[in-house]
Amino acid sequence: MENKKEISKANYVSLILDETSDVMMKCQLASVLRYVTADGNVEERFLRFTDVSSDRSANSLFNHALEILNDFECGPKLIAQTYDGAAVMASQHAEVQAKIREQYPNAIFVHCYAHRLNVVLAQSASFVKEVKVFFATLSGFRTFFAKSTKRTEALDSHLRKRFPSIAPTRWQYHSRLAETVHEYREGIENLLVSITEKPEEWDVETISSARGLLSLLRDFNFNFMLKIFSSIFPYSGALFKILRTKISDIVFCNTKIDEFKHHMQKLRGGFDHLWREMENVFDSNGPTRPKRIRIDSMSGEERKNSYKRLFCEIIDAVRQNVR
Repeated sequence: MENKKEISKANYVSLILDETSDVMMKCQLASVLRYVTADGNVEERFLRFTDVSSDRSANSLFNHALEILNDFECGPKLIAQTYDGAAVMASQHAEVQAKIREQYPNAIFVHCYAHRLNVVLAQSASFVKEVKVFFATLSGFRTFFAKSTKRTEALDSHLRKRFPSIAPTRWQYHSRLAETVHEYREGIENLLVSITEKPEEWDVETISSARGLLSLLRDFNFNFMLKIFSSIFPYSGALFKILRTKISDIVFCNTKIDEFKHHMQKLRGGFDHLWREMENVFDSNGPTRPKRIRIDSMSGEERKNSYKRLFCEIIDAVRQNVR
C-alpha cells in the first residue's frame, strides 16, 4: 500500500518487465515501476513475479502490463517502457510496446542497451552456418534433460547442476549453456554413458537420444566450436554486465568495448595454441581414445587450415560488429 501511495503522487512513471527462470525452470515475469517522487528523486519498486510459462504471447504480456498499470492507476503518467529477458526480448516485444503506446502515446520504448550487445553478437555469429548448427545442437542437451523428470533427477544426482533455459534471441543464454557443457563435459558424458549402458532402466527414446548426445560430446567439430565460444563468452559476459550496470558512464563503457575488441583480436592470433589443445584431446592415433572420436578424412595440414578459416570467420564476425 505504501508503494501505491508513493506512486500515486509521482508525475512520471516507467514500466520495466524482466523475465527469468525459477528453480523449476518455469518462466517468471518480474514487474517493476520506476518513477520520480515529489521531491525529484528517482525510485524503483519491485511489484511482483508472475508465472508466464504457459503463455508468453504478445497479447498475454500486454494484458499483464495493462493489469499493472491499472492496479497502480499510473497509465496516464506512463512515459517509458523497457523490457529484459528472453520472453519479452523475443520478436513479439515490438507488438507489445506498440499496443501499450496505443493506450498511452507518451510511453516511449527504451531498448535495453545491454541487449543491443546480445542481439548484435547473436546475429553476427549466426551468419556463419556452422555457428547456427552448433547452437541448435547445443540446445539439445537442455531439451533432453528438461523433457523428463527422471532425466532431471539423474542430472541432479550426478552433476548437481541444471542447464539454463535458452532462447534464440539471447546470446547470454547461449553463453550459459555453452559454459555449462564445457565445464561439466566429463560429468555429462559419464551420465550419458550410464544411461546407454542400463537399457533396463530407461525407455527407448531416452537411450537413443543419449547416444546422439554422447556422439556429439565425442565429436571433434562440436568440441572445436565449444572451445571457441568458451574463449569468447567470459569476456562478452563481463562486457554485458558492465553495459547493464554502468551504462551512464559512457567513457568507461566505450573503454570496455575497446578492450573486448582487443581481446577478440588477440584471440584471433591464438589459433595454433587452441589447435594444439584440440589435438592433444582428440588425437586420432592416440592410445587413450582410439574409437571414441570422429575426425574428417582431410590431411592434417588441410584440416588445420580449414578449421583456421572457420575460427577466424567467427572471431571476425563478432569483433567487427561490436562498435
